[in-house]
Amino acid sequence: ESAWALNPDKTLLQFPHRNWRVEDGLPQNSILSIEQTSDGYLWAAGNTASGRLGIGSTGAGTQKFATRVVKSTTAGDYLTNVVEVAAGGAFALALDSTGKVWSFGENSSSQLANGSSGTSDRNYAGYVYSTSGTSTPLENVIQIAAGQAHGLALQSDGKVQAWGERLNGRLGNGSTATGNVYIPVTVQKDASEGGGDLTGIIAIAAGPRHNLALASDGRVWSWGKNGNSQLGRNGTTDHAYADLVEVGGQPLENVVAIGAGGVDVSGTLTGFSYLILDDGRLYAWGKNTNGQLGNGSTTDVSAPAQTGASFRVSKQAPSITSLDATGIFVAPAAVTLSATVSDPESDPVARVEFYVDDVLVGSATAAPFEIAWNDAVSGTYTISARAFDETGAGGPLASEP
Repeated sequence: ESAWALNPDKTLLQFPHRNWRVEDGLPQNSILSIEQTSDGYLWAAGNTASGRLGIGSTGAGTQKFATRVVKSTTAGDYLTNVVEVAAGGAFALALDSTGKVWSFGENSSSQLANGSSGTSDRNYAGYVYSTSGTSTPLENVIQIAAGQAHGLALQSDGKVQAWGERLNGRLGNGSTATGNVYIPVTVQKDASEGGGDLTGIIAIAAGPRHNLALASDGRVWSWGKNGNSQLGRNGTTDHAYADLVEVGGQPLENVVAIGAGGVDVSGTLTGFSYLILDDGRLYAWGKNTNGQLGNGSTTDVSAPAQTGASFRVSKQAPSITSLDATGIFVAPAAVTLSATVSDPESDPVARVEFYVDDVLVGSATAAPFEIAWNDAVSGTYTISARAFDETGAGGPLASEP
């Protein structure tokens, strides 16, 4: 029902689509964002209830045109320098370029972490605070995630902070009881893994009521609600401490990416999880009523299992190693443009595009990579080419006079 958009050039419509991502929100929200912008505004449109858009409106209604998120009740005091956003249930988080976190929207479970035990909603963005009061914003944050009514922040020291609704153990601080935590707490490891602070984390993901964290050693930790076995340890017992995701009693290793979700088509909160190994294999587990695990069935999966899909990870694109033009060089010329291609990962090359004076004149989709150029007239030209692999990754443009 709601949408946010980061916009570094202060316009809404002029943006390269490839630089935007759609981040699935929980029932009320969805987010569009541009990453790695130094002066990004945050734009909002949709349902204004609970102040979830952060544009100064709290009553039930619809904002039909994108409006910039504000950071106070003063007109024109816009939130800027946003580098990441995360959608919760009816609230949102934003990370700025200084490593501080902002929040706005519903606060019934203290998910805004606004420095107070009160639960009033906020219709503008304000800091997430690390202590009681409003003097110490949470700092040194490098990634954020949001659940239905809780927030997560990964700090530069590899620790994870959590706040909001603690039911089901979703904060990882040892409690599964109903209650709100308005001051961020550090996620803890289970005693079976030595206890103490969870450290060495490089990425986080939040479902509605469970969480995943990827460690620098390639292993994955999980905690929170486990009613759909979304924690990856078989069974359905909730976990109030972080523990390792396992297959066959052994921790999964060599993981490079994680993801968590948990809302079905009816809006019911469930739980499912994903991870990708360094060889590109995708694992998925948890609720699968609507086939969301992508394994060809609608049966729930109680432990991480391969889906049959694979993804290119850290792909190096192919490059042109030589470029040549041969043929009759008397106008009107019939010239053959050819290229030799090298792929650092020995993968199939999907196509090579050829340009003359920066104008695309044709492409070849199989070796030998060459095309006929029959439109040359007297003159001097610069020919160039670029190779692409089957994933669409393109190498650098190579040119010859």
